[in-house]
Amino acid sequence: MIETWKQWEGQVVNGDFPLQKCLGGSGKSVVFLTERGGREPQKAAIKLVPADPGTADLQLSRWAQAASLSHPHLLRIFEAGRCQLADTALLYVVMEYAEEDLSQILPIRPLTLAEAQEMLPPVLDALAYLHAKGLVHGHMKPANILAIADQVKLSSDGIRAASRSSGSPAASREIGPYDPPEAADGMISPAWDSWSLGVTLVEVLTLRRPVWDRTERNGAKEPELLLPEGIPDPLLDIVRHCLILDPQRRWTGVDIAARLGPPTAAPKPVAVDPHPAPKTPLERTSARTPTHTPAPKNTSAKWLYTGIAALGLALVLFVSSKTRSPHPAVEFTQMEQAKPVDTPGHRAIPAPSEPRPAKPPASVRSVPMRTARTTAAGSGQGAVLHQVLPEVSQGARDTIQGHIRVAVRVDVDASGSVVQAALDSHGPSNYFAGRALDAAKGWKFSPAEVNGQQVPSAWTLSFAFSRTGTEVYPRRTSP
Repeated sequence: MIETWKQWEGQVVNGDFPLQKCLGGSGKSVVFLTERGGREPQKAAIKLVPADPGTADLQLSRWAQAASLSHPHLLRIFEAGRCQLADTALLYVVMEYAEEDLSQILPIRPLTLAEAQEMLPPVLDALAYLHAKGLVHGHMKPANILAIADQVKLSSDGIRAASRSSGSPAASREIGPYDPPEAADGMISPAWDSWSLGVTLVEVLTLRRPVWDRTERNGAKEPELLLPEGIPDPLLDIVRHCLILDPQRRWTGVDIAARLGPPTAAPKPVAVDPHPAPKTPLERTSARTPTHTPAPKNTSAKWLYTGIAALGLALVLFVSSKTRSPHPAVEFTQMEQAKPVDTPGHRAIPAPSEPRPAKPPASVRSVPMRTARTTAAGSGQGAVLHQVLPEVSQGARDTIQGHIRVAVRVDVDASGSVVQAALDSHGPSNYFAGRALDAAKGWKFSPAEVNGQQVPSAWTLSFAFSRTGTEVYPRRTSP
């Protein structure tokens, strides 16, 4: 469907919203970059979904309700309505444009414990605000945890009223890997968000999702849930209490915030750039009462600076994945199922009412993203020997809003020298694309080896330019 959606680029929705670039989509919906008019045109995102006569009015009413919400950690909805393109009846919703989302971090590295603990307060604050109004987010997952400027926000286009009726629209929706057991019955409650948050925490910390063994064991009333190794406390305790089969027993956002405890200072990131990006820690809301409070101006999404260092990485991921976009078209896959014996790297977690075996928390792997150096994964894997950072004038940097991202593919000969460089992702600026391309040609790598023989290789150098510095993430793509 992506190619079909892309054919609409250049068209205008209702004479107001030009479809500038396809950001991503699925068989069910698509998101384009657009622009809101006014004295100073503003970037926005517009989501298009086929208009189902049976549910169109309900969907529009949900978007209207979401547009009426006001919370610093919820994505703003500006407008929604009906339109028609290429003889296709559609619904559209215009939203804030998010620079990046958490799902774009995960192909590169997991979050550190400190980063996950800093991400949680704004998420819990937004969920508490929704739950107090009888609403449920219903789509908690990394792709829906977004960053605008330096602020963490949740997507808003899937918000709906809580419902305990099996006749709700959720009953006909395909069950996804972040959905709770009661999703099959169409029961939507705040406990739904707690389960999804638990799954999300596991994934951002370990790069793996929980495995749910649905078979009963030894007459157990609840299926056994298998978690990957490496989840440190206190997040392991939070995960265990979120992933309880009975929704009535799951922890609420207030419970999670209380267990999270007061904020602690995050370690300073490693920076090699002469102008490092600001690393202001997330301004937390109350750790024990996640209620709606005014947002501090400098609330920062720290993983924006340390997690993604690939210019244009978002667009690359959008094209390669149907479900990962800043404003995702909801399309789910069946939840993983396996038995412990078939799932290496996972371990069964006892129910929260049972004592958990004492075990020191495993450390979480962290890759510092403000360095252009990389280490070989093993013998013959190749490594960076010499790096060149792009030369960018401060005047050019001052024009940047957020990040400008460029990805360059380099072909490396058997000696480790770059013989050819080409733009893999151009980004929005010829100037920055040219600077990245010129810098990439000066890199040097240790020779790659296959069966003891030095062979040519290929690398992708992902550059992220900001007002205060340049980040680079090198990744060997072959052999």
